[in-house]
Amino acid sequence: MNQNGFQDKILDAAHRDDDTSLVEAVYDYFRTVQQKDYILYKHLKGLFIAARDQNSVNWKNLHKDEKTAVTNVLSWTGYSPNTIAVIIRTYERATDQLKLARRDGRVSRYFAETISQLYKGKLRDLQPRVIELALKYGLTREKLITLVEELQRTLDPSEQEDVIAKLTPSRPVPISKTQITDNTQQVELPMSNEKLVLASETSLDKIKKFSDNELWEVKLKLEQAIEENVLVKSLEQIKQVLRTRL
Repeated sequence: MNQNGFQDKILDAAHRDDDTSLVEAVYDYFRTVQQKDYILYKHLKGLFIAARDQNSVNWKNLHKDEKTAVTNVLSWTGYSPNTIAVIIRTYERATDQLKLARRDGRVSRYFAETISQLYKGKLRDLQPRVIELALKYGLTREKLITLVEELQRTLDPSEQEDVIAKLTPSRPVPISKTQITDNTQQVELPMSNEKLVLASETSLDKIKKFSDNELWEVKLKLEQAIEENVLVKSLEQIKQVLRTRL
Protein backbone atom coordinates (compact mmCIF):
# COMPACT_ATOMS: atom_id res chain seq x y z
CA MET A 1 0.00 0.00 0.00
CA ASN A 2 1.32 3.45 -0.88
CA GLN A 3 1.38 6.45 1.46
CA ASN A 4 -1.95 7.79 0.18
CA GLY A 5 -3.57 4.47 1.04
CA PHE A 6 -2.25 4.59 4.60
CA GLN A 7 -3.28 8.23 4.90
CA ASP A 8 -6.84 7.36 3.88
CA LYS A 9 -7.04 4.50 6.40
CA ILE A 10 -5.62 6.58 9.25
CA LEU A 11 -7.83 9.58 8.41
CA ASP A 12 -10.91 7.36 8.25
CA ALA A 13 -10.19 5.72 11.62
CA ALA A 14 -9.54 9.08 13.30
CA HIS A 15 -12.68 10.57 11.74
CA ARG A 16 -14.77 7.67 13.09
CA ASP A 17 -13.06 7.90 16.50
CA ASP A 18 -12.08 4.25 16.07
CA ASP A 19 -8.84 3.92 18.05
CA THR A 20 -8.58 0.18 17.39
CA SER A 21 -8.53 0.58 13.62
CA LEU A 22 -6.30 3.64 14.01
CA VAL A 23 -3.57 1.71 15.84
CA GLU A 24 -3.75 -1.13 13.32
CA ALA A 25 -3.42 1.31 10.41
CA VAL A 26 -0.53 3.19 12.08
CA TYR A 27 1.18 -0.12 12.84
CA ASP A 28 0.96 -1.23 9.21
CA TYR A 29 2.20 2.18 8.06
CA PHE A 30 5.30 2.08 10.26
CA ARG A 31 5.94 -1.57 9.42
CA THR A 32 6.09 -0.52 5.77
CA VAL A 33 8.24 2.54 6.52
CA GLN A 34 10.73 0.41 8.47
CA GLN A 35 10.45 -2.45 5.94
CA LYS A 36 9.84 -5.01 8.67
CA ASP A 37 7.33 -7.82 9.03
CA TYR A 38 6.91 -7.11 12.74
CA ILE A 39 7.58 -4.23 15.12
CA LEU A 40 7.01 -3.96 18.86
CA TYR A 41 4.14 -1.78 20.05
CA LYS A 42 6.55 -0.57 22.73
CA HIS A 43 8.83 0.75 19.98
CA LEU A 44 5.93 2.29 18.07
CA LYS A 45 4.71 4.03 21.23
CA GLY A 46 8.25 5.24 21.92
CA LEU A 47 8.38 7.07 18.59
CA PHE A 48 5.46 9.29 19.61
CA ILE A 49 6.76 9.72 23.15
CA ALA A 50 10.00 11.02 21.61
CA ALA A 51 7.96 13.48 19.52
CA ARG A 52 6.71 15.20 22.68
CA ASP A 53 9.97 17.13 22.71
CA GLN A 54 11.60 17.53 19.33
CA ASN A 55 14.66 19.02 20.96
CA SER A 56 15.25 15.84 22.95
CA VAL A 57 18.03 13.34 22.26
CA ASN A 58 15.48 10.57 21.67
CA TRP A 59 13.80 12.52 18.86
CA LYS A 60 17.07 13.59 17.26
CA ASN A 61 18.26 9.96 17.27
CA LEU A 62 15.27 8.75 15.25
CA HIS A 63 15.81 7.84 11.62
CA LYS A 64 14.66 10.48 9.14
CA ASP A 65 11.96 8.19 7.74
CA GLU A 66 10.60 7.57 11.23
CA LYS A 67 10.44 11.29 11.97
CA THR A 68 8.60 11.89 8.72
CA ALA A 69 6.12 9.10 9.44
CA VAL A 70 5.45 10.38 12.97
CA THR A 71 4.92 13.90 11.66
CA ASN A 72 2.55 12.57 8.98
CA VAL A 73 0.41 10.67 11.49
CA LEU A 74 0.16 13.70 13.77
CA SER A 75 -0.79 15.89 10.82
CA TRP A 76 -3.37 13.43 9.43
CA THR A 77 -5.10 12.79 12.75
CA GLY A 78 -4.71 16.19 14.40
CA TYR A 79 -3.82 14.36 17.61
CA SER A 80 -0.95 15.25 19.94
CA PRO A 81 2.00 12.86 20.38
CA ASN A 82 0.75 12.09 23.89
CA THR A 83 -2.73 11.15 22.64
CA ILE A 84 -1.31 8.76 20.03
CA ALA A 85 1.00 7.21 22.66
CA VAL A 86 -1.96 6.65 25.02
CA ILE A 87 -4.05 5.13 22.22
CA ILE A 88 -1.23 2.70 21.36
CA ARG A 89 -0.64 1.83 25.02
CA THR A 90 -4.35 1.13 25.52
CA TYR A 91 -4.44 -1.11 22.44
CA GLU A 92 -1.32 -2.96 23.60
CA ARG A 93 -2.95 -3.75 26.96
CA ALA A 94 -6.47 -4.41 25.71
CA THR A 95 -8.18 -7.77 25.39
CA ASP A 96 -10.01 -8.62 22.18
CA GLN A 97 -13.28 -7.70 23.92
CA LEU A 98 -12.02 -4.22 24.82
CA LYS A 99 -10.65 -3.65 21.31
CA LEU A 100 -14.04 -4.59 19.87
CA ALA A 101 -15.94 -2.36 22.32
CA ARG A 102 -13.69 0.56 21.36
CA ARG A 103 -13.98 -0.21 17.64
CA ASP A 104 -17.79 -0.14 17.62
CA GLY A 105 -18.06 2.90 19.88
CA ARG A 106 -19.63 1.27 22.92
CA VAL A 107 -16.70 2.39 25.08
CA SER A 108 -15.09 5.82 24.93
CA ARG A 109 -11.33 6.37 24.68
CA TYR A 110 -11.17 7.41 28.32
CA PHE A 111 -13.17 4.40 29.49
CA ALA A 112 -11.00 2.08 27.39
CA GLU A 113 -7.78 3.59 28.78
CA THR A 114 -9.03 3.08 32.33
CA ILE A 115 -10.20 -0.50 31.75
CA SER A 116 -6.92 -1.35 29.99
CA GLN A 117 -5.12 -0.74 33.28
CA LEU A 118 -6.37 -4.22 34.24
CA TYR A 119 -3.68 -5.98 32.25
CA LYS A 120 -1.28 -7.60 34.73
CA GLY A 121 -1.73 -11.32 35.32
CA LYS A 122 -5.27 -12.55 35.91
CA LEU A 123 -6.55 -8.98 36.22
CA ARG A 124 -6.57 -8.95 32.41
CA ASP A 125 -9.38 -11.53 32.50
CA LEU A 126 -11.55 -8.95 34.27
CA GLN A 127 -11.63 -6.54 31.31
CA PRO A 128 -14.72 -8.13 29.65
CA ARG A 129 -16.51 -8.19 33.02
CA VAL A 130 -15.80 -4.51 33.66
CA ILE A 131 -16.94 -3.57 30.14
CA GLU A 132 -20.22 -5.38 30.80
CA LEU A 133 -20.69 -3.62 34.15
CA ALA A 134 -19.90 -0.20 32.69
CA LEU A 135 -22.47 -0.65 29.91
CA LYS A 136 -25.10 -2.34 32.05
CA TYR A 137 -25.05 0.18 34.88
CA GLY A 138 -23.99 3.30 33.01
CA LEU A 139 -21.02 3.88 35.31
CA THR A 140 -19.54 7.36 35.39
CA ARG A 141 -15.85 7.70 34.61
CA GLU A 142 -15.13 8.50 38.25
CA LYS A 143 -16.87 5.34 39.43
CA LEU A 144 -15.11 3.28 36.76
CA ILE A 145 -11.72 4.63 37.87
CA THR A 146 -12.52 3.74 41.47
CA LEU A 147 -13.64 0.25 40.44
CA VAL A 148 -10.44 -0.40 38.49
CA GLU A 149 -8.25 0.92 41.29
CA GLU A 150 -10.00 -1.29 43.83
CA LEU A 151 -9.73 -4.35 41.59
CA GLN A 152 -5.99 -3.74 41.12
CA ARG A 153 -5.57 -4.20 44.87
CA THR A 154 -7.35 -7.57 44.99
CA LEU A 155 -5.61 -10.91 45.28
CA ASP A 156 -8.30 -13.50 44.57
CA PRO A 157 -11.72 -13.88 42.88
CA SER A 158 -13.67 -13.57 46.12
CA GLU A 159 -12.13 -10.17 46.82
CA GLN A 160 -12.91 -9.09 43.26
CA GLU A 161 -16.55 -10.09 43.63
CA ASP A 162 -16.76 -8.08 46.86
CA VAL A 163 -15.35 -5.00 45.13
CA ILE A 164 -17.73 -5.36 42.19
CA ALA A 165 -20.72 -5.84 44.48
CA LYS A 166 -19.77 -2.79 46.54
CA LEU A 167 -19.17 -0.43 43.63
CA THR A 168 -22.12 -1.28 41.36
CA PRO A 169 -25.84 -0.60 41.89
CA SER A 170 -27.97 -3.49 43.14
CA ARG A 171 -29.73 -3.74 39.77
CA PRO A 172 -30.02 -1.75 36.56
CA VAL A 173 -33.19 0.30 36.23
CA PRO A 174 -34.35 0.40 32.61
CA ILE A 175 -36.13 3.50 31.36
CA SER A 176 -39.07 2.73 29.11
CA LYS A 177 -41.73 4.81 27.40
CA THR A 178 -44.29 3.40 29.80
CA GLN A 179 -42.35 4.77 32.74
CA ILE A 180 -41.73 8.25 31.36
CA THR A 181 -44.35 9.75 29.07
CA ASP A 182 -46.17 13.04 28.37
CA ASN A 183 -43.74 15.74 27.18
CA THR A 184 -40.60 13.71 27.84
CA GLN A 185 -38.70 12.90 24.65
CA GLN A 186 -36.46 9.88 24.23
CA VAL A 187 -33.77 9.64 21.58
CA GLU A 188 -31.90 6.50 20.61
CA LEU A 189 -28.32 7.61 20.07
CA PRO A 190 -26.29 5.90 17.33
CA MET A 191 -23.06 6.04 19.34
CA SER A 192 -24.41 4.31 22.45
CA ASN A 193 -27.61 2.47 21.51
CA GLU A 194 -29.09 3.92 24.69
CA LYS A 195 -32.34 5.83 25.07
CA LEU A 196 -31.71 9.02 26.96
CA VAL A 197 -34.22 11.38 28.42
CA LEU A 198 -33.61 14.93 27.25
CA ALA A 199 -34.23 17.01 30.34
CA SER A 200 -34.41 20.20 28.28
CA GLU A 201 -37.66 18.87 26.81
CA THR A 202 -39.07 18.03 30.23
CA SER A 203 -40.56 20.57 32.58
CA LEU A 204 -39.45 20.71 36.19
CA ASP A 205 -42.93 19.56 37.23
CA LYS A 206 -42.52 16.39 35.17
CA ILE A 207 -39.07 15.74 36.60
CA LYS A 208 -40.42 16.03 40.14
CA LYS A 209 -42.81 13.16 39.38
CA PHE A 210 -39.98 10.75 38.52
CA SER A 211 -39.25 8.06 41.08
CA ASP A 212 -35.87 8.02 42.83
CA ASN A 213 -34.77 5.13 40.64
CA GLU A 214 -35.82 6.93 37.46
CA LEU A 215 -34.00 10.11 38.47
CA TRP A 216 -30.85 8.21 39.38
CA GLU A 217 -30.82 6.31 36.09
CA VAL A 218 -31.44 9.43 34.02
CA LYS A 219 -28.65 11.24 35.89
CA LEU A 220 -26.17 8.42 35.21
CA LYS A 221 -27.04 8.18 31.52
CA LEU A 222 -26.83 11.92 30.94
CA GLU A 223 -23.51 12.16 32.82
CA GLN A 224 -22.11 9.37 30.68
CA ALA A 225 -23.38 11.00 27.50
CA ILE A 226 -21.78 14.32 28.49
CA GLU A 227 -18.48 12.66 29.45
CA GLU A 228 -18.27 10.69 26.21
CA ASN A 229 -19.49 13.57 24.06
CA VAL A 230 -22.17 11.21 22.75
CA LEU A 231 -24.68 13.92 21.88
CA VAL A 232 -22.14 15.93 19.89
CA LYS A 233 -20.91 12.82 18.08
CA SER A 234 -24.47 11.77 17.23
CA LEU A 235 -25.24 15.23 15.86
CA GLU A 236 -22.11 15.07 13.70
CA GLN A 237 -23.17 11.67 12.38
CA ILE A 238 -26.59 13.05 11.45
CA LYS A 239 -24.96 16.04 9.70
CA GLN A 240 -22.70 13.71 7.71
CA VAL A 241 -25.66 11.67 6.49
CA LEU A 242 -27.61 14.80 5.61
CA ARG A 243 -24.67 16.16 3.61
CA THR A 244 -24.62 12.99 1.52
CA ARG A 245 -28.31 13.46 0.71
CA LEU A 246 -28.13 17.10 -0.33
